[in-house]
Amino acid sequence: MEFSIIVPTRNRYVLLKKHLDRLLFLDYPKDKYEVIVVNNSAEDDQTQIYLRELSKKHKNFRFHQEMRLGPSFARNAGIKMAKYPFHILIDDDIEVKKTLLKEFVLAWQKHSKAIAIGGKIIAKPTIGQLGEKQERLITKHSWVFGQQDKGSQEVQIQKGEMLCSGTLGLHQKEKNLILFDHRLGISLNPDTILYGEDSELCTRLFLNKHEIWYVPDIITINHFNRQRLTDKYLSKRYFTNGLEIYLADSILKKHFPHYDSSYGIRLKQELTKLLFFNFSVFKKYIRTKYDFIMIFSYFFCGRYF
Repeated sequence: MEFSIIVPTRNRYVLLKKHLDRLLFLDYPKDKYEVIVVNNSAEDDQTQIYLRELSKKHKNFRFHQEMRLGPSFARNAGIKMAKYPFHILIDDDIEVKKTLLKEFVLAWQKHSKAIAIGGKIIAKPTIGQLGEKQERLITKHSWVFGQQDKGSQEVQIQKGEMLCSGTLGLHQKEKNLILFDHRLGISLNPDTILYGEDSELCTRLFLNKHEIWYVPDIITINHFNRQRLTDKYLSKRYFTNGLEIYLADSILKKHFPHYDSSYGIRLKQELTKLLFFNFSVFKKYIRTKYDFIMIFSYFFCGRYF
């Protein structure tokens, strides 16, 4: 199998350099894989110089500068550049094992019809260790920290489920490239990104009757900034997630007129119960203040976004 590894990056030179040192020396034939880095920053000259130097040293390395801000634009640019049919999308803060591609080969040999495969992602801070309270926080809000753990068994992804695009394999066909919807995975401002592109993509693939698999033997580590452990960041992330879900639902509804959002259906049911003063049932749905923030964002803000 031949692979194109696609790495979007933006203003994270130190992390990128550390992880590229491993990606360029995987335990896999050099002529069977390439690494493509898409620099999503116009101001980061240090990264641009570094990428240019790497392209002179490694025949299987290429880079591109994407001026439209957002991970979807960057990933799509890399996908269009790729020369091999199996694409591995790796974020610039992801640490991989040298056997990464061999693990994907085994997964695709077992699930030959799969169009997308993802694995276990372990979240760790870039600096320092985690205390017990912080470990519980990550377990409770795993998606906020880019952690993905669906258990020890291989699982086929169903409607309403997703794989994180931080480490995601796609089997591209010649005629129709699988691309991220550019209305999601975009930068709203320098400090805020509207994600949800991976959820929309997985749902779209599922509705088109493609197989998607979670394979826990593929393990990577996501290094996150410790600011994510703050109440301020969690509140902001849950608020934007409400917008993301609403926008993804709207996009999918246009492509699939009979599509009904699993989240939207549950939300409307619970809001109806609330109107009839069944607070005990509603409390089961809103377990934390962050759930309330996301519901408020989805129901009241999403339609005006």
